[in-house]
Amino acid sequence: MAQIRWGSSVLPDPFAEFDRLQGELSTLFGLRNAPEFSGLFDRSISPPVDLIDSAEEVLVLVNVPGIDQKDVELSIASNILTIKGEKKQPEQKRRVMRDDIWSGSFQRTLSLPNTIDPEKVQADLKD
Repeated sequence: MAQIRWGSSVLPDPFAEFDRLQGELSTLFGLRNAPEFSGLFDRSISPPVDLIDSAEEVLVLVNVPGIDQKDVELSIASNILTIKGEKKQPEQKRRVMRDDIWSGSFQRTLSLPNTIDPEKVQADLKD
């Protein structure tokens, strides 16, 4: 229990305590947290994305380790980039003691600048 100095005007925030309790329960039961910033149709588990705008290009970096190229789909409509994919969980013949690496389907949506020409978009998948 937190102690409060006598005469202190700062009271503990009960909602902060609920957030802390929820975090502890999520950790206890191995629940995954949703990303803080996501698109309207993004799923709760998604790979991290960096969007870098320079004078020559707009670069979108997506961290999708362990995903084959055939399991990733990119589309652009009205300057909205959609990245869909699925990370398959490898079969385990042994008992898993801890499972922190996410698997399953994901979707990320990003709003691109209006200066993007969809005909000039390129995509590369690197190991």
